[in-house]
Amino acid sequence: MRNRPSYHYTPARSEVINRKPAPRRPRANWNQILLLLFFIALPFCGLLALFFTFMKWVFIVLSVTALALMWYQRGFNARGRLTMSLLFSVLTVVMLVSALSPQPGVSANVPVTMNTIPPISYSAPSVVSTPVPTVENIGNDGTVVADGMQAVTADASGTTTDGQTDAAPSAQTMTQGQQVLEKFMQTWQVAIMADLVPLTPPSWRSAQAEPAQELFWKFQNLRLQSWEYEGSPQGTDADSAQTITIIYDAISSNRLQTFQAQALVVKEDGEWYVDPDSLTGVKIERTTPVPELDYSPLPATPTPVPTEVPTANTLMYYNPDGGKLYHADPECSSVAADYLPLSSFKFGLVLSDDKFSRLEPCGTCDAPPKSALEGE
Repeated sequence: MRNRPSYHYTPARSEVINRKPAPRRPRANWNQILLLLFFIALPFCGLLALFFTFMKWVFIVLSVTALALMWYQRGFNARGRLTMSLLFSVLTVVMLVSALSPQPGVSANVPVTMNTIPPISYSAPSVVSTPVPTVENIGNDGTVVADGMQAVTADASGTTTDGQTDAAPSAQTMTQGQQVLEKFMQTWQVAIMADLVPLTPPSWRSAQAEPAQELFWKFQNLRLQSWEYEGSPQGTDADSAQTITIIYDAISSNRLQTFQAQALVVKEDGEWYVDPDSLTGVKIERTTPVPELDYSPLPATPTPVPTEVPTANTLMYYNPDGGKLYHADPECSSVAADYLPLSSFKFGLVLSDDKFSRLEPCGTCDAPPKSALEGE
């Protein structure tokens, strides 16, 4: 047995240090972020873009940013990236075209009036350009004036653009009471109830808790279309009141109806005002005049004379000095005066006699053709 060394060999033990790796920051889930951008943020911006123009540019910038981020982070799979790129590229182009196109607007110089219905005419009116009547541009004579020019015109039916017909008196013959009533009717037509208050008598206004509200309930359900005056006013400018018969058309209960009222115009403190209570008229029916028929006899027409049918014995005429035509008129205008009158011959000879068979019919005097004798 071999001798073993008396000592023991113990190799160095390698110690393994079990260290945990340092915590890594979690990588953002770009797919979820992109889904929020494409299906929540962008649709919301597109909805707001329907009402606000600047949101169109927000949509465009956000869409381009989301597409660039998707391709940089390689979000979704290849087919998903292609689909999202195609879809939102089209939407971005559409939004860009909409943002760059001019937006229709309302001119600031044109007053906009709600619940305003133009006058209804019973015949086709011609298209004219007139200003919208308001209290500011209604003159003292009841005409509508814009930019210092009188803008009242008439259409083909005789109805002026301010709703007054030819039956109404002109501005020169209207009394002061009629002028105030005309201004009241024009203001009522454009449905500006607040502007009617200064045209009502102070005594009537003081008796109302809310004059504008009272006028609203009185005239709002009657949308005035046109009006005309009947007869002359009862009273003059020297009196304290005038009664004017007025017939007006208004839409009530969604139907055009005609009313007749005895409008009362009163003078208080030297100024004329319209009593609004007097304009509550009664319904009437318009009568269409029946045209008078003319029963006079029609003028007699001459009886047409039948055209004479030529026969073989009918006389025709020719120029024996070298004439090449035969004529039905011995004084035919196509023949020179030196050869008149023409010589006559029987029409039947044009078929049997060589002397006359060479002649042709004259078109000036409507000579009958040779074929007229072929049936005999």
